Amino acid sequence: MQFEIASFAFGVLTGSLIAIAIAIPRAGRIFSRIISVIFFAIGTGFLTWAISAVVSGSEFKPIIWESIRIGEPVEALGLGGGLFLGGILALMLSFVGKSDR
Repeated sequence: MQFEIASFAFGVLTGSLIAIAIAIPRAGRIFSRIISVIFFAIGTGFLTWAISAVVSGSEFKPIIWESIRIGEPVEALGLGGGLFLGGILALMLSFVGKSDR
């Protein structure tokens, strides 16, 4: 198995953010809100792309990235809906807990 520095760096960054979020709850809520905005944006983009492809009837150009392949509008709708709901969940979880104020 080949060592990939990008995967290692992503793992270290993710682990560090989780450790900081557990140690400092306010930072965890901030990270959660940032992640929710990212999920909202990507989910909305996939939903818009898939819906416009279905409505216009034009050819759907697939996305192939590493092991992820989105070749049909239904797959883009599912991924977009999942990311959008993930953004809602992350946003709602950021408001759970004791306030620092």
